Amino acid sequence: MNTQIAIIYIVVVVVSLTVHETAHGYAAFRLGDLTAKNAGRLSLNPVVHLDFMGMAVFLISMFAFGMPFGWAKPVPVDVMQLKNPKRDMVLVAFAGPLSNVLFALAIGFFAKLFFDSTPVSNIFIYVFYIAVKVNLGLAIFNLLPIYPLDGFRVLTGILPLEYAKNFAKATRYAPHVMLGIIVLERVIHYPILSQIFSFVFNPWFSFWEKVIGF
Repeated sequence: MNTQIAIIYIVVVVVSLTVHETAHGYAAFRLGDLTAKNAGRLSLNPVVHLDFMGMAVFLISMFAFGMPFGWAKPVPVDVMQLKNPKRDMVLVAFAGPLSNVLFALAIGFFAKLFFDSTPVSNIFIYVFYIAVKVNLGLAIFNLLPIYPLDGFRVLTGILPLEYAKNFAKATRYAPHVMLGIIVLERVIHYPILSQIFSFVFNPWFSFWEKVIGF
């Protein structure tokens, strides 16, 4: 990955994660929890959402493997301050991925409206293209029902309590399993996880490419 593309990815990911975390905090605030507001997290300033370990992992994975992976600082949420804890936690969790989809739509339609005839090879339109892809990727990845992703909280909030507890126990070690698969991939050189992700991601991106046309 050349330096110019790497810089574009870094800027886009930082902005996209900022939108994502701010959406979590704002949703919690609207539903009665002041924790994020009091912590200064209802802000589009990337610095307040930056997790240095997450950014370090992102840079290492991007330059070493060409597969960027990282995270921002989770927004604090006090479930007991929410008006309807079970329901509202689902809404708070869903707000992050939803914000990325809406952000991608806004970017895509803006680019189509003003730069429809500009080739993707143009660096300016390329930034918009990457921003759409990154935000759609963040949305669907975070909706995977794996702890500690947003999809896990959404699903456990929707399921009846007994089923939610069993599901939480069953998926507790999912991140460790994923890490093991990644290590195994490097040993046997067979893209196990990549094929699983492609099964989920490809239809998702195809759908939004038809919607946005970008």
